[in-house]
Amino acid sequence: IEDLLDREYTYTFDFKLNKLVKTEAEWISSGKKECYRLTFSSGTTLTLSTDHPLFESKNGWVRTDTLRIGSKILAPSIIDIFGDSNPSLDELESIVDITLLLQEVPTEVYSYSKDNLLKYIQSFFYLKAQILHSQKCITFFFWNDQLSLDFHHLLLRFGVFSRIDDGNLFVE
Repeated sequence: IEDLLDREYTYTFDFKLNKLVKTEAEWISSGKKECYRLTFSSGTTLTLSTDHPLFESKNGWVRTDTLRIGSKILAPSIIDIFGDSNPSLDELESIVDITLLLQEVPTEVYSYSKDNLLKYIQSFFYLKAQILHSQKCITFFFWNDQLSLDFHHLLLRFGVFSRIDDGNLFVE
């Protein structure tokens, strides 16, 4: 929560435009509340207060505490958000090394242009991925839930869905 306090905007889903849009945001303190941690089939987790509204496919907007196992909520299949940062090839290689060392995606990566973000992801494909013909998928062997989650989010920017299992990222 503390990381979000200074944000002046967030991305929300606009049902009229049928896409994510940048929206002004402000911090509203509602005190301490009981929270639920939702775990999705992709391995992604989300922690929300019990009264946080989510869009469920059958019932529209519902409170988090009304969800049941198997509920289907609105989640983006693509997060078409890119920055305009264009690091040099040397900087890009350095950030890849830093990512491997820290086992998390550095913040500046999220501001990369579409082309540079693709180069960053490709670097990891060459370093950490294997094509598993028997399972018809590509696996990024990270052995780290946080790094897998970071790459799961980065791949969603290109409309590529993945799932996380035992710290590894699987793309069918």
